Amino acid sequence: MKRLSLYLFLILFTLQTPSQAEDIRDFQIEGMSVGDSLLDYFEEEEIKKAQKINTDYSNKFIAFWAPIKLKNKDEYDRVSVVNKKYDSQYTVYGITASKNLTNNFETCLQLKKEVVDELSSMFVNAKKKNKGKVKHPADKTGKSFAYSTIFYIENAYVEIACYDFYDNNPNKWFDEFRVDIVTKEFGDFIKEYYK
Repeated sequence: MKRLSLYLFLILFTLQTPSQAEDIRDFQIEGMSVGDSLLDYFEEEEIKKAQKINTDYSNKFIAFWAPIKLKNKDEYDRVSVVNKKYDSQYTVYGITASKNLTNNFETCLQLKKEVVDELSSMFVNAKKKNKGKVKHPADKTGKSFAYSTIFYIENAYVEIACYDFYDNNPNKWFDEFRVDIVTKEFGDFIKEYYK
């Protein structure tokens, strides 16, 4: 009987297909994901101090550099997070990891391809949209471009992008590789904000 149980276990174990990540919370940056409370990672005073250097979106959302020591310094230079203003739980509505790749745009495009391939195997049921080369909505001159691929998962999305900003732009934006995890609520808000 033990031998039969062992055979059944081996057959069932080997026939299982690996589970695919279909929950946006399975995708994390520095251990954080959307829906998390920043209080699980930082003291409230650290959060408030970091929020003072921010991008204030119409008094509704606030984006700021996360007060963390990066574990994956080779992959990106900085991480920013978004939460609603006046949210006492500091719920995460967006996370962005980016790497400055000024004067190295071909490397950015190659890195984007590698990450998109990896996410395609991770989120097999996600709707994937390759946006190609589009004008960056925040640059009203029309001289800056974004090359992005978006994976839509439940009520959120992951965007992998390379940003090619024109030299000497007044905002001092630089070419960069970015990975964004964004809730649908914040994503919809940003679409309207930049119209």
